[in-house]
Amino acid sequence: MATAKKTATTKKIAGTKKIATKRGTVRRPPRPRVTPRRDSVLDTVKRLGLLDGPRNRIAGRIRGQLIKAAKARSGIRSDTALLEYALAQVALEDDFWRKLWARRGTIPPDIDLEF
Repeated sequence: MATAKKTATTKKIAGTKKIATKRGTVRRPPRPRVTPRRDSVLDTVKRLGLLDGPRNRIAGRIRGQLIKAAKARSGIRSDTALLEYALAQVALEDDFWRKLWARRGTIPPDIDLEF
């Protein structure tokens, strides 16, 4: 009697690593990278109190490729953590360029800049 051997087909996922388990070989997501930028953003929003209080639920349809790319770039695995980080980035966005552009034309063109 021939025994049917079970074979699992696995998709190749970028950044994953094959590991052997009791039930077979599976792919494990990569460990989150240590990112000073992400840590700094999250520390700043915590310090500003933007992570205090109850959590709200949001929903939306976002393209899978965008989520996959953002997770790969940030090292974040969770959808919730990714959204929280993205919203923190927007909340802390610097508007220096607006302030600089608003000053356009305020310095006289004949000023000596010693160049």
